[in-house]
Amino acid sequence: MIIDGWDAPWSRISYDDVPFEEIYQLIKSIQPRCLVMDLNAAKYPAEALYYTDIKSYEQGAGQHISKETNKLPALSCLPLQSNWFWKTSMPRQRLKSVDELVNKNLIPFNQAYCNFILNVAPNRDGQFDENALNALKEIGKLYKKPATLPAFPEAAAPIISHNKAIRPCQLQLEQRLRDHGLCERRPFPYGLEQQSERKTALV
Repeated sequence: MIIDGWDAPWSRISYDDVPFEEIYQLIKSIQPRCLVMDLNAAKYPAEALYYTDIKSYEQGAGQHISKETNKLPALSCLPLQSNWFWKTSMPRQRLKSVDELVNKNLIPFNQAYCNFILNVAPNRDGQFDENALNALKEIGKLYKKPATLPAFPEAAAPIISHNKAIRPCQLQLEQRLRDHGLCERRPFPYGLEQQSERKTALV
């Protein structure tokens, strides 16, 4: 289940406004094997899973996985066309390079425990445009599935509780502010009411 930026920079809904942990647990109670993914990788450190079962990167929104250092189950997504939703200009558009999609995305991502999701926008008839179909055919010719892929290293369970998730992110922010002389070193409170006051103090 992919959530399109619940708490991403372009979203107006935070994990405080809608309780993520409660909904996450509900999903798992109905379908324990369902993977819940939120496109929030730009907002949280790359070293752990925050509010997601799979670290999810939307390249078009500036979220990029480190192919050299990633050790988490991940996905990275990109549209074949100029954006995610169909426009009347798309049948005549120059699409993304097939060679780059395969050799700079699909193959190296798969070697870094990352699935590559390529979006193709259907037209008003619910069909793919001819240029998009041709690109997909070329991808099929160029990509050769490897005999084996790297096995996932062990990873900690996702952090889905508000206080546990916000602490490392808050500390990271505080360190950046301190580096620029904008924040004094103070103890970090765990309570939600205190957390709200701490945010106000930082601002």
